[in-house]
Amino acid sequence: MKASKRLVIIAAGVTPVLMLTAAAGAASAPAPVKPAHLASFAASLPLRDFGTGSSFCQSATGFKAAGPLSSDVSFAGVYPCGPIPNNVTETFGVPAVHHAYASFFEYPGRDAGFQCVELANRFLWVAYGVKPISGSDLDGYNYVSTEVGPGAMHRLPVSDLVHNGTHVPYLPGDVVSFSGFHGAGHVAIVTKSTYKPGDNGSYQVDLMEEDASAGGRTTVQVTDWSMQDPPGTDVHPYEFLDLAPRWSAAAVPQMSGATGLCTGGLGSCGPTIACASPTACAAAITYSEEPAGIDRAAIAWGYQSTWHTQAVQLPANAAASKFSTLSSVACATPTECVAVGSYRNAANEDQGMLVSGSGSTWHAAAAPVPHGGKVGPGTLQSVACAQGGPCVAAGWYTASTGYSAPLLLQGSGSHWQPVPVQAPASSIGSATLNSVTCAATLSCVAVGDYYNGQQDNDFLISGPPWKPPTLSPLPEGSDGSEPAGTAACLSAGHCLVPVAYSTPGFSGERGELLSGYRTWTAVRLLVPPGGKTGSANSWSVACSASSCLAGGWYTAAGTERALTEAGQGTSWTPAAAPLPAAASGQSTVFHVACASGGLCAATGYYQQSGNEEALLLSGNGTAMFQAPAPAPYDTYWDNGDYSVTCASAPVFASTCAIEGPAVGAPTDSILWIAG
Repeated sequence: MKASKRLVIIAAGVTPVLMLTAAAGAASAPAPVKPAHLASFAASLPLRDFGTGSSFCQSATGFKAAGPLSSDVSFAGVYPCGPIPNNVTETFGVPAVHHAYASFFEYPGRDAGFQCVELANRFLWVAYGVKPISGSDLDGYNYVSTEVGPGAMHRLPVSDLVHNGTHVPYLPGDVVSFSGFHGAGHVAIVTKSTYKPGDNGSYQVDLMEEDASAGGRTTVQVTDWSMQDPPGTDVHPYEFLDLAPRWSAAAVPQMSGATGLCTGGLGSCGPTIACASPTACAAAITYSEEPAGIDRAAIAWGYQSTWHTQAVQLPANAAASKFSTLSSVACATPTECVAVGSYRNAANEDQGMLVSGSGSTWHAAAAPVPHGGKVGPGTLQSVACAQGGPCVAAGWYTASTGYSAPLLLQGSGSHWQPVPVQAPASSIGSATLNSVTCAATLSCVAVGDYYNGQQDNDFLISGPPWKPPTLSPLPEGSDGSEPAGTAACLSAGHCLVPVAYSTPGFSGERGELLSGYRTWTAVRLLVPPGGKTGSANSWSVACSASSCLAGGWYTAAGTERALTEAGQGTSWTPAAAPLPAAASGQSTVFHVACASGGLCAATGYYQQSGNEEALLLSGNGTAMFQAPAPAPYDTYWDNGDYSVTCASAPVFASTCAIEGPAVGAPTDSILWIAG
């Protein structure tokens, strides 16, 4: 028998070693060391983004002949550099101690060139914050084993070291060591992988490398889990650093009876958890206060295994019952977040509420309404922030007509102002705003619905400056009564809104993504092979710095199947979401989120033996991978209607966090995934 639901936050984050902080700037070269001595040169570390960009090769070294091996080969902003060294020696030092950027460049002088270890050093620093390593005994052959070795070089856990042929896939961001090449070996970075669960370990990967291929990229076959030798070389892959996302768990204190659920349903609530950085997340919680069972609003703050919770201190005009809820949270900076929801005032009316702060300091205030509007009833259902602020909150209030009207607020902290917005001209009666999303710059779109006398319809408002509402461009004769899903903005002026509708003569719903900002173009979602044409739908969409991910479902053989689609604009590639081998029956993806550095996470559900189990996915958007929550929490997830968010600092050091219900869990928990 299932016990009562309690709040559980699943968070996806980096392992502590990936969160090293760079020095404030590039310092002078370190003092010379004995060739056989391994050293990390922490004192000479430049900023994390030092090794990025196509200009690095020449500008950082001062060699006029230096440059990228190819302008179209890069990963995480890192380019492979040339020229390739003219000579090979077993006594080279990595780094060369006499160069201004000794931690990254090697082999200066007449035979100057970039060796493979330079690229590995630079990539691990930029992408994961792993400090460069050095020594005359260090080469491509032993590079990855040195990163997890004992003593001063032990920076990554031994569990990250995987031998070639082990049933662990090569994924983008992995670092591979090769034997051969006169004993010196080789090291390269995996940048692309066609691996999909269930393909028996046979697929292809792209490698980014220095001191090897002329263009800095090689495509290699993986057969039966073993990477084959790169074509035309005498090197042999034998072990790699497995840095792909994976889940881990830690207990977190929570309010008794916490649910953490947004009760408005899909498409009507914003994210209930937000990460301003991989080390600063906030969760908006609604819990049941015993013994009366009154809903109360609370905030959880922290990351990984360190979380704290506190009840929200309500505005002065709150009812004695302290009834309150939170439905969404967003962060402009690690020290400036805002959660929105509602509380019951002394007149026994629900009123919109803003809760601003960070850490252990939070302040609740009543949401202002436009001139002539009533204090209640009303609520705020979603909030989004531009990077660095300000923020925008969306919901509804009661107009002088007695009907609900769209409510849009802009501001931060204790300073919020209503933005004048109107419902579409064809609106009859009530209209509400259900969600809002913003790009890193303050370029936002709010999504709502209204009643036109016959059915509910979606409308969109973009800004600032906020323009009159735009109606959802659905096909003529369609029924757009389903609320729009969670939107996303790839950049200023480029946003995406998932919509669903039904048309005469078609069994089921059709899905489209509205692409645009002031004007909108409907893009039909595609289905994977074997799916029913036109059956793809999306609940939500999210964007990294360069691409987007949509999550939803499609119909195959009469059954709804979980779907992910990667792309942007009008170009999208569908994929059947990976499911556990024991999955049967229906499945779907409800929520997706992506960090700017490329890590994405998705939540949903699948059926197994007649029960609904939580579906947890992670990956780079194009390739998503399924993994269960770690024991003992793996047996306590149900449904899968969890809010999810991701953050990056700055590239692959990413955090994703998921909030939702656990049933009968022995303790509330935080689950993290390495990014």
